[in-house]
Formats: sequence, C-alpha cells, structure tokens
Amino acid sequence: MCIRDRYQRRVRVLKNLQKKMSGKEVQSPLGTGSFLSRFDAEKISTLKVRTENPKDLLDCKVQLEIFEDLLNLTAHTSFLQLQNNLTEGTLKAWNETQVFFLQNVAHLYSQYIVIQRFHQGIVECEDLACKEALIRLKNLYFLDCLQQSQAVLLESKYFTPELTKAVKTMLFGLLGEIKNDVATLVDAIAPPDAILGSAIGLSNGRVYENFYSAVLTGPNVFTRADYWKEIRAPLKTSKL
Repeated sequence: MCIRDRYQRRVRVLKNLQKKMSGKEVQSPLGTGSFLSRFDAEKISTLKVRTENPKDLLDCKVQLEIFEDLLNLTAHTSFLQLQNNLTEGTLKAWNETQVFFLQNVAHLYSQYIVIQRFHQGIVECEDLACKEALIRLKNLYFLDCLQQSQAVLLESKYFTPELTKAVKTMLFGLLGEIKNDVATLVDAIAPPDAILGSAIGLSNGRVYENFYSAVLTGPNVFTRADYWKEIRAPLKTSKL
C-alpha cells in the first residue's frame, strides 16, 4: 500500500506539472497542489532561497515557500528526465527515473503536506503552551527534512553551503529546546494504560514497581508448577 501511495503521489505531481507547463489550470480543492502556483519554467533553473538569514527558516511562511520551490525543482527535473528516457519505452523510462528523481518528488510532496497540516494545526490551536510546543516540533521536523534533502539543496544551488551548515547548528540547538516537551508530547499521543496493557509502559513511569506488581498479581504465581514432581527426582540425584 505504501509503494502504491508513493507511485500515485509521483503521478499526481507530474500530471499537475504537465498541466501547468501547458497553460492549463491546476485544480487543488484541498490545497495540496498549491505549490505549482509558484512554478515558472523560465526561472526554475536559477531558483534560490529568498533569505540568507538562518533565523528566517523558522518562519512558517518561509518554510512553505522553500518546500514549494523544492517540489517545483525536483518535479521539473524529473519531468525532463522522464521525457528524455521515453525513447526507450514507457516502462523503462519510469524505471530509470525512479531513483534520484521520482522518489525525491514523492518524498518531498509528503513532507510538504505534513508542514501544511502542522501550520493549520498551529493556527487553530488556542492553548498557548501547546502552540509553542507544536511550533518547536514543526521546526524540528522542517530542519530534519532539509537535512535529508541536503544533496538536492546544494546540487540545485538553492541553498548556499553556509546556510546548509547553519541548518545543522539550528537542528542541534532545537533538540536541546524540545527535550522538555518530549514527555508531554508522548503522553498526548500515547494510548491509555488500560488499552496499552503493558507492565513496563504505564504512564506513571514507575517501571520496576509496575513490573514487580504485575509478577505478583499474575495467575498461579505462588503455586507449584504442574511438572514439579518430574524435575524433583533428577535434582535430588544430581552431583552438581
């Protein structure tokens, strides 16, 4: 199912890009194809990030713009590569365009949707403490995505080497900030103790006490095993 979903995402992005390049309107009721509104075939080869200040990377608007540009870059490159390979047949063209091209498109598209949903959730969140924690989590996810796409960023010259290094520094700094939110975030998505049914995974954090209690309350804990007579004789005659 996962492989099929990735394939569908690649096809969807390339079809929409083809419509955009041919001057047709791209319909996106849920906004998942809105990144194509920034596509410009004449400027795509010289596309660069609009800021050199690392702190701007934590702004949600900038984050969405970066993902939209990356999607347009990778989709356009993949589209051209696919067209070049079509002379050898459709199946072979798709196979030879998967690695390094279409896989990147599907991966970036998924990450773009996650960032979109993060932004929507943060805007709709009314609890200030919760909103701040979600912002830190969203920034951590975004910076990690940039780290994963480092090759694309540098090969396309969309990012400068200095800005790429700054991403690593900011990523490490954010890890220190978000450590205080980890327990709360895990508890927010963790299933209740009754559903989890784990002696060592209860929410109170008392691992050893919970495990000891589970052992003591287990069925037939203080009774002899049914096979005790079978092992009693060999133990009596053993020379160990």
